[in-house]
Parts: sequence; C-alpha cells; structure tokens
Amino acid sequence: MSIKRKPAIAILLCVLLTSCSKKPSIAPSQAFRTFDMSSIITKAGLQSKGFSDSGTTNAATGVAKHIRSGTFTAPSNSFPCYMVFQQIIKHFTMSHQVEVAQEGWNPTTEEHPTKPVYIAMRYNKNKRRGEFHLWLFPSEDYSRIDFALYFQEEPLH
Repeated sequence: MSIKRKPAIAILLCVLLTSCSKKPSIAPSQAFRTFDMSSIITKAGLQSKGFSDSGTTNAATGVAKHIRSGTFTAPSNSFPCYMVFQQIIKHFTMSHQVEVAQEGWNPTTEEHPTKPVYIAMRYNKNKRRGEFHLWLFPSEDYSRIDFALYFQEEPLH
C-alpha cells in the first residue's frame, strides 16, 4: 500500500466513526411536559373518569408521547366539547407561546357538534416538532364525552 493512500484511509475511518456517534437527546418542550388532560378537563369545569396522565420519552431518540383514552362528564347546560377545545388552545398558545397550525373541528362560538369531532394541531418550536390529535365522541345529550388522544413531540432533523 502506498503512503498516499494511508491518509485517505485514515480520513475515511474518522468520518465513519464520527458519523456513527449518537446525537444528544433534546428534552421535550414545556408545552409537552406540562400537558395534562385531567387538568384541561377540570379547568373546563368537567369531571374526568378513570384515566391517568403520563407520557413517555425515549432519551436516545428524543421522541416523547402521550397516548390516552377516557371519558369525562358534563353538566347538561354546558358545551363540553367546545370548553375542552378552548382549554387546549389556551394550553398551547397562551401558556407556552406555541404557534399551532390547527386542523379539523374549529368552533368560533359555543356549539354542540352534530357528530364526533377530530382536532389536530401541529407546531415547530425550539428545534422540536409536535403533533396533537384529539377525537371527541359526545353522547346524544352531551353529558358524557369519550375521547382518544395522541400527542407526539420529536426533534427536528
């Protein structure tokens, strides 16, 4: 092997070894860390039944998730889906100054949806990307709402 090839091989080995190293994990944002569906339901004046709030975070990849389902109940004279929607918007935009792109059901006044609703929000902030998905399934009299929630945040690549 010639002397000219040795530096090229050494450079190639250095590039390969440094490219295989793990990137440092990025901790979840405050908007993710402080998200608590029980608290959102309570702030809306409703009562939750039988579910817990906790998320998971993979320190190696930086991916963090909340996956929940449950039920909440409401007084008959309220607009529970609208009130939960307002609290979620407040959580992201007012509490954490996160600008969200909102999709799906987007009421501008108190209303009862005529069918199950889907709410999606996406954001990019502080090198993190968040996706929030919420499905609300109200009973006919709106006194009981079942929900499913998926919230994931990950580092921007």
